[in-house]
Amino acid sequence: MSEHTWTHEQVVAIRSETDTLLEASAGTGKTTTVVGKILWQLGLDSGMAQENGELVPRCTDPCELQEIAAITFTDKGARDLKRQLRVAIEDSARADELRWQIDRAYIGTIHGYCGRLLRENALIFNIDPTFEQLDEFQARVEQDRIIEDVVLRSLQAGETHTESLLGELGNLHGRGRAKGVIDHIRDTVHELRWRAEFYSKWSDGKRLRSGHLRKLSRDFGEKDMRVLHRCDELFRLAKAVLPQWDEFLVAENARDFDSLILELHKQLHASENASALEKIRRRYRLLIIDEFQDTDVAQRDIAFAIGHGQTRPQLFFVGDPKQSIYAFRGADIAVWNSTKTALADSGSILKLSGNFRCAPPIVNFVNITSETAMGETGQALDADLAKARIQYSGLKAVRGDSSHSSVEWLRPDGELGRRKMLMGEFRDRQAAQVATRIQQLIETGQVHEKETDKPRKCELRDIAILYRARTGLESFTDKFDRYEIPHHVTGVRGLAKTQEALDLINALRLLNNPHDDRRAFAFLRSPFVCLRDEVIARLRLLSTEENAPLLTQAARFLGDVDSWPSAPEHERLGAIEKESLRRGLRVIRDLRDLVHR
Repeated sequence: MSEHTWTHEQVVAIRSETDTLLEASAGTGKTTTVVGKILWQLGLDSGMAQENGELVPRCTDPCELQEIAAITFTDKGARDLKRQLRVAIEDSARADELRWQIDRAYIGTIHGYCGRLLRENALIFNIDPTFEQLDEFQARVEQDRIIEDVVLRSLQAGETHTESLLGELGNLHGRGRAKGVIDHIRDTVHELRWRAEFYSKWSDGKRLRSGHLRKLSRDFGEKDMRVLHRCDELFRLAKAVLPQWDEFLVAENARDFDSLILELHKQLHASENASALEKIRRRYRLLIIDEFQDTDVAQRDIAFAIGHGQTRPQLFFVGDPKQSIYAFRGADIAVWNSTKTALADSGSILKLSGNFRCAPPIVNFVNITSETAMGETGQALDADLAKARIQYSGLKAVRGDSSHSSVEWLRPDGELGRRKMLMGEFRDRQAAQVATRIQQLIETGQVHEKETDKPRKCELRDIAILYRARTGLESFTDKFDRYEIPHHVTGVRGLAKTQEALDLINALRLLNNPHDDRRAFAFLRSPFVCLRDEVIARLRLLSTEENAPLLTQAARFLGDVDSWPSAPEHERLGAIEKESLRRGLRVIRDLRDLVHR
């Protein structure tokens, strides 16, 4: 990275020495800038300034890797950051020394960081440092067990409100995407743990203050009353669950993800733990929080308790408020705005606006549409949620323009003759237009190759389709199949409905019952064996044992060389099918022996 060229905005961010809030839009080199910041903080050559071609001055007061903590939103984000940092360090003058020290820097999630600080300061916090950190699945199983017990006890006690809640929600456990009673109570428990202060104003400790909440609503009606009764019962049941969940965590010496953050928040703000704070401040010189737009109040307060207004560590928050999408996990975009206000006087409010990813026409299109959309939405928020309003920050294209970059608008006609088009018809025509345009691009289109800085022929790997929702996606996949356009769909939610999954499920059910001829027929036609229909028909019709299972008939048909139907497609197809059938039957036989183990 010593030869990397930075924009002026990136240089300012890398060299900042005060608490910093960096707004980094998509494609502006956010992760690369974070890596550059770490290298600079280590006193390494971090690259050249694009503005004047000179080397970025080294940090005059460098630190060590163990004095750096970088908090990412996901484990994947941590792995990506660590990988890029490792590559950059290998390219540095101190590679032989630092490559063995990378793991001394903390690069991980907020939960892992909180767990580390709790253990390292366990004596001061008066907790057992050997506590178990429950993963999300473990915590959910145990919490659901407690919730189910509370609900059943309430039903046994004849609580009519619980009966009504069960009747309204339909079932105890959720089905598919529909949440059940347990799911809603689990969500309420989460809310009570994270927003205890709010609920203390809206309740008497056992029930919601319905009169107070009704006064807060301008137009409170009968439907609202039914919803309020449901919320009140969820609140009552969740309040019964909370102490039992806390007791379970204490008895098992365990922490779930929520308690890791909430407990550290509590410990760091307790006056008797000031020595722990000082210890943490002495240890770290730089505390980075990535994806800060998805941070909640408790996480921000932890970072502020450690570094805000202190000589060390420097707080370095990075994110894009336009991409805040995790409100359901407690993220609050108002935290970004309040942090911006808090750092305005004593820190640095910076931004990265140079987009390296897209050509100028695309960047201009995004600026025009997004500024208008976010402006209109922001005006609607001003009356009640002004603190949650985000101003659009325009992007600048770093890449040069070329004759191959443009924004096109494909719009099917809204009518078929005089008849308005149905949604299904609209999607089909839209998909046909896209498929036709892709074929045109493959035949005559060109793209600008970044590596060679030269144009080349457009290929299928250069094309991506972003779809608004899963609904109607089959219109595109069907049209692409018809137009013979190779493609694959990523992140498919309906995994169980894909052909591969259906074939596998069918094979597993066949293992459970090898006498199921319907499953056997599907197995023989599937890619596991891939027999032609005429082969399956012949082995069935020529069998001397009419009542034998299809798999048994197929095994005996293997020995009848003369009965195998010819294959006009290719002379070797018959031999390939025989070997495929032999392998498929052997797999079924071998796996059947493992079913009851």
